[in-house]
Amino acid sequence: MTWKDELLSAARELSQKENLSLRSITFESLKRAQGLCSSTGDIKIKLHTNRLMELEVRKFHDVRTVSHELAHLKHFNHSEAFWEYQRELCKKLSSLLGMKVSGSYSIAGSYR
Repeated sequence: MTWKDELLSAARELSQKENLSLRSITFESLKRAQGLCSSTGDIKIKLHTNRLMELEVRKFHDVRTVSHELAHLKHFNHSEAFWEYQRELCKKLSSLLGMKVSGSYSIAGSYR
């Protein structure tokens, strides 16, 4: 199973557990945004492909992007409630993927 398949499967599982209205999630070559979420539950994600970045760091960025877009299915804004929920989803998604976080790097960090 590829990283993309693992991430997609975990995102779907998490959206079901959280009762989020995820209709579709696709991986595309977005030019500017890291991810997009529509009010109809369609999410588009740009996977990190920077070969200079370590694979695990790229995976952390992908998990943060997916959790960010999933959080928009509950909070379609960037309120404090959104950021708290995004951090919670990020931790749950990384756990589903078996990712370990250690040291000062926080996978659940926010973008702001």
